[in-house]
Amino acid sequence: MAELKKKYVKDIIWSSIGIFSLGLSAFILNLLVGNISGVSDLGIIMLSYLLYHNLPLTLFSFGLDPAVTKLVAEYYDSRTRRRMIFNTAITMALVFSIISFIILYLLSETIAIKYFRNINYKYLLRYFSLACSIAILNKPVLGYLNGNQDLRARSLIETGRSILFICLTLFLLLYKYNVAVVPCSLLLSEFIFLVIGIIKTKPSLILLDNWKEFAKYSKSLFILGFPISFSSVMSRIGTRIDIIMIGFFIDTAAIGVYSFVLFIHEGTSMLTAAMQKVNIPFVTKLFYSKDNRLQEFIDISINYSQILYSLIGVLIFSLAWEIPQLLYPGREEFINGIIPLKIFVVFMIVAGSISGLNGSESLCVGKSYINFYLVIAYLASNVILNYILIPVFSLSGAASATLVSYSIIFIMSAYFRWKNLKVSFNWRKYLKNIILIIGVYSLVIYGTDKINHYILGILGVLLLLTFYLITGGIRKQEIDYLKGFFLKK
Repeated sequence: MAELKKKYVKDIIWSSIGIFSLGLSAFILNLLVGNISGVSDLGIIMLSYLLYHNLPLTLFSFGLDPAVTKLVAEYYDSRTRRRMIFNTAITMALVFSIISFIILYLLSETIAIKYFRNINYKYLLRYFSLACSIAILNKPVLGYLNGNQDLRARSLIETGRSILFICLTLFLLLYKYNVAVVPCSLLLSEFIFLVIGIIKTKPSLILLDNWKEFAKYSKSLFILGFPISFSSVMSRIGTRIDIIMIGFFIDTAAIGVYSFVLFIHEGTSMLTAAMQKVNIPFVTKLFYSKDNRLQEFIDISINYSQILYSLIGVLIFSLAWEIPQLLYPGREEFINGIIPLKIFVVFMIVAGSISGLNGSESLCVGKSYINFYLVIAYLASNVILNYILIPVFSLSGAASATLVSYSIIFIMSAYFRWKNLKVSFNWRKYLKNIILIIGVYSLVIYGTDKINHYILGILGVLLLLTFYLITGGIRKQEIDYLKGFFLKK
């Protein structure tokens, strides 16, 4: 188990680097546009990205990334099958990419006129659509690397793409500000690192000479991937329905403020995504090989999630008043996001700490359709609660609706997790930790008006670390793994 844990810690670090680089690039973009042009243009960019890149990418990639990861991990002992699965996925991605570009291009003028009320925005949307089609081709490449547990290569590709995107955006913004520079930078960075990924993985297209194998594996990929794709679209709509309904009930300036809060929340949620990418191949192999270490692995995953989320959360909670002033100096309107930000921290404490396996376990056992039911429940509850709470509590109402909806889906997901994987959950330890974490947060609230907020955040982190060291949540073994990763010669 020691070697498995060491590999797990190493992969989590690499996965986190890749995922957080994506979140950091989006956050830096938020800062650049928000500070240079203000909340209105920030709202336009966020809506354009949502409608013409984020949602279409999730829909038209048909879950190829996690589906390829799962199947490649399942057939880890057969290189021939792994290559066939990958080549099938690349062929499917090429078809999906062309279809997505055609559809989005044809709809761009109508959306620009009807939704943005400015026909010139059709060019902005078309640039995003082309970037989306290239990003679709990247999905099976990343999934193949993930399934082979080559998290280092995947992380380097994702990180390099993010760095290039920000550098290009900054250069073009300084040269001549125009909202169209954002999708142009995204397009160039996606294309360059698609080429690098293809050179690394060396795929080949499956055409008529291999149509039987193509039909076999494309069916498997579709059965696994489509429920994930559809569920992810519904989930993204659910997390973005706040923005859409805020625009309907309030205005675009409120969208800009809430986007800042949502970016911080999603930045922390990147931790869940990073752990899911690692968990899929690990859990798949352990489950299908009937390895008795599965229970211990699940316990480790939940423990790490709880530790990391509580540490990040106490920092955000302590610095909630400083964050908007630090990121957007001189723009007082962003202070309206402080209360929603603290509400999202509550979510991190309650639900985020058990989310390291969320959604991935049903894919690992071949029941990805379960995600569909979970997301439908989440979407329905979020829409209803947003409709009720936003008119009354404004941005805080939107954050509260998301908190309650997330809590519902995580409770349901926890039930299916233990049912599918046949593992138990240590509720006593989880609730004991939650109570002690809340105790530390209560001390932070008490000291808000008495101690410098930066010092308060550091003290909160130290208190939590002390608690985990005393109770065995963090052991010397994990510390040695981290030292070995970061300090290796």
